[in-house]
Amino acid sequence: MGGKSGGGGSTPKEAPDSLRSAQRLRAIGLISLGPIKGTVNKWKSTYFDNTPIQNENGVDDNDEDSFNFKNTEIQYNLGTQDQQPLTGFEASEREVSVGAEVKKELPLTRSVIDPDVTRIRLTLGVNALYEQNDNGDTNGTSVDFQVLINGNVYNNYTISGKSSSRFYRSYMIDDLPVRPFDIQIKRITADSKSQRLQNATTWVSYTEIIDTKLSYPNMAMVGVKTDSRYNPNFPNMNFLLYGRIIKVPANYDPEARTYEAGIWKGDFKLAWSNNPAWVFYDLITDPLIDLGRRVGDYGLDKFQLYQIAKYCDELVDDGYGGKEPRMTANLWITEQRDAYQVVSDMASVFRAIAVWNGTQFTAIQDRPADPICSYSQANVINGKFTLQYAAQKAIYTAVEVEYADQRNMYQKAIEYVADDAMIARYGYNVKKITAYACTSRGQAHRYGKWVLETSRLEQCTITFSVGRQGLMHLPGDIFLIFSSRYFSKVNSTFSFRFKLKYALLSCLCLNGFLPFCCAFSERSSK
Repeated sequence: MGGKSGGGGSTPKEAPDSLRSAQRLRAIGLISLGPIKGTVNKWKSTYFDNTPIQNENGVDDNDEDSFNFKNTEIQYNLGTQDQQPLTGFEASEREVSVGAEVKKELPLTRSVIDPDVTRIRLTLGVNALYEQNDNGDTNGTSVDFQVLINGNVYNNYTISGKSSSRFYRSYMIDDLPVRPFDIQIKRITADSKSQRLQNATTWVSYTEIIDTKLSYPNMAMVGVKTDSRYNPNFPNMNFLLYGRIIKVPANYDPEARTYEAGIWKGDFKLAWSNNPAWVFYDLITDPLIDLGRRVGDYGLDKFQLYQIAKYCDELVDDGYGGKEPRMTANLWITEQRDAYQVVSDMASVFRAIAVWNGTQFTAIQDRPADPICSYSQANVINGKFTLQYAAQKAIYTAVEVEYADQRNMYQKAIEYVADDAMIARYGYNVKKITAYACTSRGQAHRYGKWVLETSRLEQCTITFSVGRQGLMHLPGDIFLIFSSRYFSKVNSTFSFRFKLKYALLSCLCLNGFLPFCCAFSERSSK
C-alpha cells in the first residue's frame, strides 16, 4: 500500500541590501548681534530635538560613550569685529526642495537664476530598488537617468544595487553656464508597471552653492555638521548660551553680583550680565541696535539705573530653600517690534516704567520709597480733590503668570498665585499675564504677588490741579494727601500715601498758575 509523492520546490531568497545612503548635514545659524560670552557647555548645552549632544555624565570630548549623536561637529563664532570664517563652511548654500517623482514620459525641470551661484548639488534617489523573479527571489536592479542643462545632456547616471528602503545619492555640477539656466532630470529606464519591480526615481532637492568665505563680523554664529545616519532629518537645534557682552559699571562684579564700596563715577567696563537694568541700558544705548543712534549714552539716566540694578541684585528666597537675585533678564529677541513696546516690556522685568523726564530717558521702578512731598487743600487749586474708585471687576484676586521654566528646557509654564483674603472679600477674579524675560519660578511667583498687592492697594484714584511746583514730579513719585472732605477729620491727624500714575500738563496759563492735573493711586494708610 502507499507510494512516494513527486514534485519539489525551493524557498525564495532575498539578496542583502547593497545600498546605504549617508549624507553630511551642514548648516550655519545666526545666534545674535555680538559679541557674546559663549556657550554654557559646548556639547552638553547644545540640543538636537531637545536631546543634548553629550550627556551630563560625560567627562570630556574623548568620552565617546557619553555622546548621543556620533560624527557631529559644532563651531561657534562669538561675534567679534575681527572674527575668522567658520572652518569647513567656506561656501554659502541654499537647498531648494523638489520632492517629486521623475517618470520617463514626464521629466522635471527647475531654473537657477542667482548670478552668484558657482556650483549645484543634485540629490536624487529611490524609495526602494529591487526586483523579484518568477521563483520569488529578490535581487538588486538598476535605474538610469540623465541630467540636462538648457536641453543639452550634461551626464548620464546610474543607481545600481539593492535597497529595500529609501536611498539618496548626490551629484555635483561644477561647470555652470551663464545664469539663468534650466536643469532637467530625465529618466531613461522604463517606468515599472509591476509591484515585483521597485525602481521609482525621485528628485529630492538641489542645492545652490556660492563659494565664498564669509566671516559675518559682529554676528555671533554657529556652524553644525552632523551625519544623516543619526539624524535622518535636520534636527531642531537649541543652545544654552551666555548672551551679549554689555556695559556694566566698572565697580560691579557680575559673577558675584556685588558692587564695590564708595561712589560710582559713572564709568563702565564690558562683561556679561543678566541684570535687567544693564540689559535695559544696552538695549537703549548701543548704536548697533539702532535705538542708540537716537538716544546715546548721555540720553539715559544711568545713575537711576544704578540704584535699580542694586535692588535687582539683592538675594531673595527662590522658593526651593535657596537664594537667587530678585530680578534677572534672560531673553532672546527674535522679531522686529515697535521700539517703545520693546523698551516698555524690558522695563517691566524690574517693575518699572520708561519715561522721558524732560532732559533724559529714564526708568521709574516700583519699590519701597519715602514720600517726597504732601498736598492738602491749602496748596491745591480751588482746594478740590476728585476721587474715583476701581470697579470690583478690575480688582484681581488671583494671577496666572506665564514664564519660561529653566528647570524644564525653558518650556512655557504657568505659576498660579492667589490671595485668599482678597478672594473672600472681592470674589474670584483671575488675571493672566506674561512675565517678560523671566525663567525662574521664584521670580514669576514674586511678580504675581506684586500684581495682587498692586490690585489690593491701588483701588482709589484722586485727581487735582496744582501750580508750577507740579513740574518737578515724575510718574512713580510718592505723596501724602490731606483732605478734610475725604477724611472728615483734622488734616494733620490722618493722611494717605499715593503714587503718581500719570501727569497731564496744560499749555494754558491762568492767573500765573500752570494747571497740573495729577492722578494718584492709594498705596497705604498712616
